[in-house]
Amino acid sequence: MSFCSSITSHNAKVLKELEIGDLVEFSRHFYNHWGVFVGNEDIVHLIGCKNDWISGVQFIGEAIVKKENFWKVADGCKTKKNNSKDKTRRPRPPYQIERDACASVGKTENVHFLLNNCEHFASYLSYGKKSSDQVSLGSLLLGGAAVAVVGIFGGLLAGALILNSKIKENRDDESNDTTYIEEYDFRTYSWGSSYRYG
Repeated sequence: MSFCSSITSHNAKVLKELEIGDLVEFSRHFYNHWGVFVGNEDIVHLIGCKNDWISGVQFIGEAIVKKENFWKVADGCKTKKNNSKDKTRRPRPPYQIERDACASVGKTENVHFLLNNCEHFASYLSYGKKSSDQVSLGSLLLGGAAVAVVGIFGGLLAGALILNSKIKENRDDESNDTTYIEEYDFRTYSWGSSYRYG
Protein backbone atom coordinates (compact mmCIF):
# COMPACT_ATOMS: atom_id res chain seq x y z
CA MET A 1 0.00 0.00 0.00
CA SER A 2 1.39 3.41 -0.95
CA PHE A 3 1.95 6.27 1.47
CA CYS A 4 -0.91 8.34 -0.02
CA SER A 5 -3.40 5.48 0.10
CA SER A 6 -2.48 4.74 3.74
CA ILE A 7 -3.17 8.39 4.64
CA THR A 8 -6.46 8.26 2.73
CA SER A 9 -7.58 5.10 4.53
CA HIS A 10 -6.46 6.56 7.88
CA ASN A 11 -8.41 9.77 7.22
CA ALA A 12 -11.49 7.79 6.14
CA LYS A 13 -11.41 5.98 9.49
CA VAL A 14 -11.05 9.29 11.37
CA LEU A 15 -13.96 10.82 9.41
CA LYS A 16 -16.19 7.81 10.15
CA GLU A 17 -15.57 8.23 13.91
CA LEU A 18 -16.16 12.01 14.05
CA GLU A 19 -19.16 13.38 15.91
CA ILE A 20 -20.60 16.89 15.71
CA GLY A 21 -18.52 19.28 17.79
CA ASP A 22 -15.30 17.25 17.65
CA LEU A 23 -12.07 19.13 17.13
CA VAL A 24 -10.10 17.93 14.13
CA GLU A 25 -6.35 18.40 13.79
CA PHE A 26 -4.79 18.42 10.32
CA SER A 27 -1.06 17.75 10.35
CA ARG A 28 0.77 20.22 8.11
CA HIS A 29 4.48 20.48 7.47
CA PHE A 30 5.40 23.11 10.08
CA TYR A 31 2.27 23.39 12.19
CA ASN A 32 -1.12 21.74 12.74
CA HIS A 33 -4.31 23.22 11.32
CA TRP A 34 -7.50 22.95 13.40
CA GLY A 35 -11.21 22.91 12.67
CA VAL A 36 -14.53 21.79 14.12
CA PHE A 37 -16.60 18.95 12.65
CA VAL A 38 -20.21 20.05 12.03
CA GLY A 39 -21.57 16.93 10.29
CA ASN A 40 -22.08 15.94 6.63
CA GLU A 41 -18.28 15.65 6.20
CA ASP A 42 -17.97 19.41 6.82
CA ILE A 43 -15.35 21.28 8.83
CA VAL A 44 -15.65 24.88 10.02
CA HIS A 45 -12.21 26.44 10.29
CA LEU A 46 -10.35 29.75 10.30
CA ILE A 47 -8.07 30.16 7.30
CA GLY A 48 -5.92 32.98 5.96
CA CYS A 49 -7.51 35.15 3.27
CA LYS A 50 -4.31 35.09 1.24
CA ASN A 51 -3.31 31.85 -0.43
CA ASP A 52 -0.02 31.54 1.42
CA TRP A 53 2.70 28.97 0.94
CA ILE A 54 1.73 26.50 3.66
CA SER A 55 -1.83 25.33 2.98
CA GLY A 56 -3.45 28.69 3.61
CA VAL A 57 -1.62 29.56 6.82
CA GLN A 58 -1.29 33.24 7.49
CA PHE A 59 0.90 34.31 10.37
CA ILE A 60 -0.49 37.82 10.83
CA GLY A 61 -3.36 39.51 9.00
CA GLU A 62 -6.94 38.85 8.04
CA ALA A 63 -8.53 35.40 8.01
CA ILE A 64 -11.98 34.12 7.15
CA VAL A 65 -14.13 31.42 8.69
CA LYS A 66 -15.03 28.78 6.12
CA LYS A 67 -17.19 25.68 6.04
CA GLU A 68 -15.51 23.17 3.75
CA ASN A 69 -15.50 19.48 3.03
CA PHE A 70 -13.27 17.40 5.29
CA TRP A 71 -11.28 16.06 2.31
CA LYS A 72 -10.60 19.54 0.95
CA VAL A 73 -9.32 20.74 4.33
CA ALA A 74 -7.24 17.59 4.78
CA ASP A 75 -5.59 18.21 1.40
CA GLY A 76 -3.68 14.91 1.55
CA CYS A 77 -2.40 15.48 5.10
CA LYS A 78 -2.94 13.12 8.01
CA THR A 79 -5.80 14.03 10.35
CA LYS A 80 -6.92 13.11 13.82
CA LYS A 81 -9.82 13.70 16.16
CA ASN A 82 -8.33 15.71 19.01
CA ASN A 83 -10.55 16.41 21.99
CA SER A 84 -7.61 16.16 24.41
CA LYS A 85 -8.58 19.43 26.08
CA ASP A 86 -11.75 17.68 27.34
CA LYS A 87 -9.55 16.38 30.18
CA THR A 88 -9.10 19.87 31.61
CA ARG A 89 -12.08 21.76 30.18
CA ARG A 90 -15.76 21.06 29.86
CA PRO A 91 -16.84 21.10 26.20
CA ARG A 92 -19.99 22.95 25.24
CA PRO A 93 -22.95 20.86 24.01
CA PRO A 94 -22.50 19.70 20.38
CA TYR A 95 -25.59 21.54 19.12
CA GLN A 96 -24.19 24.86 20.48
CA ILE A 97 -20.78 24.22 18.93
CA GLU A 98 -22.39 23.44 15.56
CA ARG A 99 -24.77 26.42 15.76
CA ASP A 100 -22.01 28.93 16.64
CA ALA A 101 -19.55 27.43 14.16
CA CYS A 102 -22.04 27.68 11.27
CA ALA A 103 -23.10 31.19 12.35
CA SER A 104 -19.47 32.35 12.15
CA VAL A 105 -18.99 31.18 8.52
CA GLY A 106 -18.05 34.08 6.28
CA LYS A 107 -16.89 36.31 9.14
CA THR A 108 -13.36 37.67 9.12
CA GLU A 109 -10.96 37.90 12.02
CA ASN A 110 -7.54 39.34 12.54
CA VAL A 111 -5.14 36.48 13.06
CA HIS A 112 -1.81 36.32 14.79
CA PHE A 113 -0.01 32.99 14.94
CA LEU A 114 0.65 33.43 18.67
CA LEU A 115 -2.53 35.17 19.84
CA ASN A 116 -5.39 34.19 17.53
CA ASN A 117 -4.81 31.25 15.20
CA CYS A 118 -6.98 28.41 13.88
CA GLU A 119 -6.50 26.37 17.08
CA HIS A 120 -7.59 29.35 19.20
CA PHE A 121 -10.72 29.63 17.02
CA ALA A 122 -11.61 25.91 17.23
CA SER A 123 -10.92 25.85 20.96
CA TYR A 124 -13.18 28.87 21.49
CA LEU A 125 -16.05 27.18 19.65
CA SER A 126 -15.66 23.98 21.66
CA TYR A 127 -14.88 25.33 25.14
CA GLY A 128 -15.78 29.02 25.10
CA LYS A 129 -12.14 29.93 25.73
CA LYS A 130 -9.31 30.50 23.26
CA SER A 131 -6.18 28.43 23.71
CA SER A 132 -3.46 26.89 21.58
CA ASP A 133 -1.33 24.00 22.82
CA GLN A 134 1.02 24.27 19.85
CA VAL A 135 1.72 27.93 20.72
CA SER A 136 2.29 26.97 24.38
CA LEU A 137 4.67 24.18 23.32
CA GLY A 138 6.44 26.50 20.88
CA SER A 139 6.86 29.12 23.59
CA LEU A 140 8.27 26.51 25.94
CA LEU A 141 10.75 25.31 23.31
CA LEU A 142 11.76 28.86 22.42
CA GLY A 143 12.17 29.69 26.10
CA GLY A 144 14.39 26.64 26.61
CA ALA A 145 16.47 27.57 23.58
CA ALA A 146 16.82 31.13 24.89
CA VAL A 147 18.02 29.84 28.27
CA ALA A 148 20.56 27.61 26.51
CA VAL A 149 21.85 30.50 24.38
CA VAL A 150 22.14 32.78 27.42
CA GLY A 151 23.99 30.01 29.27
CA ILE A 152 26.45 29.50 26.43
CA PHE A 153 27.14 33.21 26.02
CA GLY A 154 27.34 33.63 29.78
CA GLY A 155 29.96 30.88 29.93
CA LEU A 156 31.93 32.43 27.08
CA LEU A 157 31.79 35.85 28.75
CA ALA A 158 32.95 34.42 32.08
CA GLY A 159 35.81 32.64 30.33
CA ALA A 160 36.81 35.84 28.53
CA LEU A 161 36.78 37.80 31.81
CA ILE A 162 38.94 35.20 33.55
CA LEU A 163 41.39 35.16 30.64
CA ASN A 164 41.48 38.97 30.65
CA SER A 165 42.27 39.05 34.39
CA LYS A 166 45.11 36.53 33.90
CA ILE A 167 46.58 38.66 31.11
CA LYS A 168 46.35 41.72 33.37
CA GLU A 169 48.14 39.83 36.16
CA ASN A 170 50.91 38.97 33.70
CA ARG A 171 51.27 42.62 32.68
CA ASP A 172 51.43 43.72 36.31
CA ASP A 173 54.13 41.14 36.99
CA GLU A 174 56.15 42.26 33.95
CA SER A 175 56.90 45.55 35.68
CA ASN A 176 58.98 43.59 38.23
CA ASP A 177 62.22 41.83 37.47
CA THR A 178 60.38 38.55 37.74
CA THR A 179 58.01 37.55 34.95
CA TYR A 180 55.07 35.38 35.81
CA ILE A 181 53.82 33.36 32.86
CA GLU A 182 50.41 31.71 32.85
CA GLU A 183 50.02 29.12 30.10
CA TYR A 184 47.23 26.81 29.12
CA ASP A 185 48.33 23.22 28.62
CA PHE A 186 46.08 21.70 25.95
CA ARG A 187 47.29 18.19 26.77
CA THR A 188 46.09 18.30 30.39
CA TYR A 189 43.36 20.91 29.84
CA SER A 190 44.64 23.02 32.70
CA TRP A 191 46.44 26.27 33.41
CA GLY A 192 50.06 26.11 34.43
CA SER A 193 52.37 28.84 35.64
CA SER A 194 56.06 29.47 35.68
CA TYR A 195 58.36 32.29 36.68
CA ARG A 196 61.15 33.77 34.63
CA TYR A 197 63.66 35.88 36.40
CA GLY A 198 65.07 38.89 34.59
